[in-house]
Amino acid sequence: MAKGLHSTTYLEEDTHFSYDKAGQSKQTGSETYEVIMLEGDTYKKLVARNEQPLSPAGKAKEEKKLQEEARVGLVPSNLYHRLGGRCIIIHPF
Repeated sequence: MAKGLHSTTYLEEDTHFSYDKAGQSKQTGSETYEVIMLEGDTYKKLVARNEQPLSPAGKAKEEKKLQEEARVGLVPSNLYHRLGGRCIIIHPF
């Protein structure tokens, strides 16, 4: 991805818990995301799972997903859906 096209806004960690029969909570896993501003919206790029960095193959997969989202997000019909179906009309001057 071109330098400066996106930058990390913050990191977000999602932690998963389950409960045993006695009602005690137990951590079952976690994901860490880079939250990036992309085309005026946020994009969550997975960077770690269970506090371990992704493998090189996992990093490549996430980067490919990010590039695809950036490419597809610029198509007007996809922007319409990303904006929750709100119609935006731009009038040329």
